[in-house]
Amino acid sequence: MERRISLEDQHDVEQDERQRVVTALVYGDDSAPDTPVPGPWGALLAGLAIALAVCMVVGMGTLVSSSLPTGKPSPSPHPSAVATPHR
Repeated sequence: MERRISLEDQHDVEQDERQRVVTALVYGDDSAPDTPVPGPWGALLAGLAIALAVCMVVGMGTLVSSSLPTGKPSPSPHPSAVATPHR
């Protein structure tokens, strides 16, 4: 047989549940005990990985843009650098 509780008892149960949730949020009791805490090395390695990725993207962009023809005529060499044929 199902037991019915009064509205006052139901209110007390809900208030107790809310208090437990607030306590768990404030004191961190809700977290699992086997959850690993990230150390300071994680953030450092992530920052280095992002910096390396940015450097690679910029470097590849520089290489690609420098290898593309620009549409400008190449400058002619200085007359003193041109070899003259000997007779």
